[in-house]
Amino acid sequence: MAGNVCMAAIFMMAGAVVQANQCSSGGESPSDEKSQNSVSLLQTKLHTSDVMSSSLTNGGTFTLQGRWFPRKSGVPMSCAIPICSRNCSQGAECCATQMFNALSEITSWMKENDVKYSLLFGTLLGAHRDKDIIQWTGDLDIGIYAKDVVKLTMQKDIPWSFGYQDSFTIPRGCDNNLDSSFPGKLSKFQMGGSGFCADGDPSCSYYVDLYVIDSPLHGGNIAKKCLASSLDSDGHLKQKVVEIRGKEFDAPAAVEDCLVAEYGADWKTPDSSESFHGL
Repeated sequence: MAGNVCMAAIFMMAGAVVQANQCSSGGESPSDEKSQNSVSLLQTKLHTSDVMSSSLTNGGTFTLQGRWFPRKSGVPMSCAIPICSRNCSQGAECCATQMFNALSEITSWMKENDVKYSLLFGTLLGAHRDKDIIQWTGDLDIGIYAKDVVKLTMQKDIPWSFGYQDSFTIPRGCDNNLDSSFPGKLSKFQMGGSGFCADGDPSCSYYVDLYVIDSPLHGGNIAKKCLASSLDSDGHLKQKVVEIRGKEFDAPAAVEDCLVAEYGADWKTPDSSESFHGL
């Protein structure tokens, strides 16, 4: 009696189990050569489409080991950004206050939803040097992990839009609180292009940069120098807390090493030009 014969190959690649089945009808089993060809083809496709190498991970080793990253998620991003002032630091009309409120709300959501994060770059500098948001800065800088990107882009709990597409390079975010108590006007638009606000753009006061620290092409390479001194021997990121306006936020353990690596030995001196991306 003729039967159906199946051969299965199971692979552990790119953090997932992939099963390839090859079946034939009749009394003869598939040849070893055909089975091997199928295995080789699947391995090649998995390797070229999904497997990436990295220098940082929250999983212990200093490699990404094929962590998946979306090509597009959460776009187009709808924004409703307060048109705030950089001529002040205290008060609801000030960008520093609006950005502090945004940072507080976003990181509180992250804590509640098991999203590990770390302040980086200008936001870390302001926290460590000034215990505040730098008055003239244009963005919030937050490090996250690849596993949480889609969780952020899909969330509807807080009035913030997060998105990623290839032109963004890294995931980005913008305020989208249509019920905001901000005393001034809101700028409503859809974020496109590179996903960030240009210096001097009157319609876009600030935005969020999300550096995916375990994906080199999506922020990992940018953050690598900052985080190098905060990694233990197994590649785990060691952390401490820093304060902004009396609220604690997670940060790399070796804060000053990060700041020296990014801004040089004079990181303590504020930028006299007060530029959009300055110190």
